Amino acid sequence: MYSVAILGTGISAHLMARLCHRSGFDDVSLTTSDGQEPDQLLAENGPHNDLDTLAASQTRVLFALGLGEALMDHACLPDREQVRLAASGYLLSELPLGKFYQDRYGAPMLNIHRTDLAASIDSGVSADHIDPDTAGLTINTLPADLSTETRWRLAYARAERGKTAANTTWLARRGVVWQVPSRQHDHFYALLPQDYEWRDSDWHGSLREIVRQSLPVPAGILTSAVREHWQEGSFVHIAQACYLPGMLVRECRWCGFEDAWVLSRMMENYEEDSHAGVSEYVRYRKPRVSKIRRLSDERMQSYLATKRTSIRNLGIAFRTRFLPEMAMQRIDWLHQYDCIKGFN
Repeated sequence: MYSVAILGTGISAHLMARLCHRSGFDDVSLTTSDGQEPDQLLAENGPHNDLDTLAASQTRVLFALGLGEALMDHACLPDREQVRLAASGYLLSELPLGKFYQDRYGAPMLNIHRTDLAASIDSGVSADHIDPDTAGLTINTLPADLSTETRWRLAYARAERGKTAANTTWLARRGVVWQVPSRQHDHFYALLPQDYEWRDSDWHGSLREIVRQSLPVPAGILTSAVREHWQEGSFVHIAQACYLPGMLVRECRWCGFEDAWVLSRMMENYEEDSHAGVSEYVRYRKPRVSKIRRLSDERMQSYLATKRTSIRNLGIAFRTRFLPEMAMQRIDWLHQYDCIKGFN
């Protein structure tokens, strides 16, 4: 089999290395690009201490690799997903997670610190400065510069864990706050306009001091973005090298795990014909990425709306309170996607 060079030393790169070895590729190297050190690449479009949410479509890949025990040693299993009004705390929507979610999709949803995720996935392959042009296939995992300037800023704060373990979206007058539990803390990410003027009336008492004292963090990308060309001969982009799902869809940040699985299977199935294998990977993955992009754009238009918010709130409340099964069916395509079964 041909040699494989993986650009990057972050989480996606190490997962790709693990999958290449699993598919029978022994000559696999990780390499950094000029001017980038390995510790800088861990973050992959976010701060090192970021708390990530992994949906079932991603955790089933990690469990299939035998990494489930390592993940569960550090992860928090949220038991519900809520949408609340930031000013009043009024509960608009609530859907079950936890065991219900795992039974429905065959894999859990997890909240896990990025450093713990990186440690769980570490392939043990050391990084070298090599020439990717000498490899039979070069796989780029380095986050692409697909972002655009926005008039929004992201801030971070944390507090001691509450009694519940709910992934909560708080819809503010102008902005969004995500409350995401880990084992010890509740983590708060506030997305606000750069020109936002503080008003106590915008915030429920449980959020007021948290948001006021939050510290700025790298905002990453607000809207979704997709690279036009994913393949250039024996050079292929995966994960955040070819698309960014946007911060409004937290559970899609690591959909690149699906890329890595599908690409490794295509590499094995097509053996020496790497070009055909990569072409099939692109053909299978692009439609799902396009759908994720549409979901991200829809959430941006909905969550950051400044007009007709009462109608939006009524729609959110009605769907989950009176038609919960239909509400879950609307997102089944995202969570039940099974690249293990589809690409054995």
